[in-house]
Amino acid sequence: MLDVIGIIQNREDISLKDLVNRLGNKNLQTKFTITDGSSCVNVTFWDALAKSFTQQLQLQPAQEPVIIIITCCKVGSWNDEVDLSNVAATTFYLNHQHHSVAEMRKMLANPNFYKHNQSAKTKKKVQLLTIGEIKKLQNDSTESEVITHATIRYVDDKGNWYYHICTGYKEQIQSIRGDFICSKCNRRIPQPEKKFRISIIGSDESGCIEIHLEDREVHTLLGKRAETMYKEQMGDQTFPKLLKNLEKTDITVKIFAKDGNIRNKESVYYANNNCKGFYTPEVEEAEPSTSTQQTTTQQSTTSYHITGMSELNFQSPK
Repeated sequence: MLDVIGIIQNREDISLKDLVNRLGNKNLQTKFTITDGSSCVNVTFWDALAKSFTQQLQLQPAQEPVIIIITCCKVGSWNDEVDLSNVAATTFYLNHQHHSVAEMRKMLANPNFYKHNQSAKTKKKVQLLTIGEIKKLQNDSTESEVITHATIRYVDDKGNWYYHICTGYKEQIQSIRGDFICSKCNRRIPQPEKKFRISIIGSDESGCIEIHLEDREVHTLLGKRAETMYKEQMGDQTFPKLLKNLEKTDITVKIFAKDGNIRNKESVYYANNNCKGFYTPEVEEAEPSTSTQQTTTQQSTTSYHITGMSELNFQSPK
């Protein structure tokens, strides 16, 4: 968890939204961006905290800027950008009487400080391409994301459909002489968590492509976790029928075009996100990650250290 201070940008554009995520759960969400004069960071609040934030923001005086302190927030990634979100312990303070707020206001005396980051970084629109167009991407599209509509023609049932991760570090671990040992925390994991990992063949009228789906992508399609499916198998080592039944399913999938795919024509592509049915990129981009109450759940996101944000000798307000 992290404590952060920053200036709220584009206050007039901040609003509370009623959303329904891919699992059918209703959520409240508000999104905004903060800056410290050297970099910008996205913030997403969910549910009760989102409602409280928008209400208190409306009560603030009209003059800018509004400086926010966010304590005990979660640092993750959404759409390949650093994103702060709330957990149960997260609290925020607007224009609080605190030495870090006073120090940031002094920094505002520099005429170039606030103007430099007045607007958030513009996101590059993700293109909707056919599979044939994806295979013809040129070198200038290396390490980029594209969206395609595909029908699952085949689910590879020859390999294992899950892998094990450490319950602490959340990274993959292997069995060593029957025991699961995590090299990072140097301990035996008696009951490691299980995560989905499968490969599919997707196709449209322009061709077919092999796509690698990790845990979040498979969970989104099934509405079921790997741990639950493993228990339902009751020791049955055969490939689950529920996974095989994904064949003939229409999906919208966001694909990461790696350097190897474009320069070396590697045939396996990796999915960054997906959903059932055919949706436009705008709908896909707008959908939230799954959240429950105040805790944002992003099972396959990666934690980041926010470089560039000012270190103002911050201590949580009392």
